[in-house]
Amino acid sequence: MTQGGKEALQVTNVLTKPRRTLAPRLAVPLEECDVFELHHKLSQRGWSYAITEPRQIPKDYVHGDEKVWWLSPTSKTFSFYYFLALLQAASHKKPVPFKAVAAQYNAIIAGRDYVKKQSVKSRRRMFNLDAEEVPVPCPPLKRVRRSPRKRVTKPGAAASKSTSGSSSSTSSSDDAEDY
Repeated sequence: MTQGGKEALQVTNVLTKPRRTLAPRLAVPLEECDVFELHHKLSQRGWSYAITEPRQIPKDYVHGDEKVWWLSPTSKTFSFYYFLALLQAASHKKPVPFKAVAAQYNAIIAGRDYVKKQSVKSRRRMFNLDAEEVPVPCPPLKRVRRSPRKRVTKPGAAASKSTSGSSSSTSSSDDAEDY
């Protein structure tokens, strides 16, 4: 700052009891915290982080193991549910995997086993074995190769091409008769 700037500067407000702008709320239940606050609580409770190597699948955290949470080098955000499951590991006592879906973390936090939903394709393959007749699976369908589609030209476009490129006055219908 120049000397003229310092002389022009006038103090109007004096700050007292300064604190951080993004200070986490302390008396908030874990479920109501945001990701920043959960990250802060992890570091307060002695957690450290490690960055995974490409194609590395880190070991699931189990309560009592070394307090390390994992971060992928390509991830752009932190997972709220991953942090929440890690912070509540002492209560649910289930292994907490890295890079799971939110539904799996919610099941871990609730103390339930995660049941992955079956795809529509796999549900179609299932048979009703309680039925009186056992269904016989159909042989796989053969793929039929379709012939390529023929191009259809507009009548006006063919006429304009034949008249614009040559000086003859023959139309496209006259050309078709020659063949």
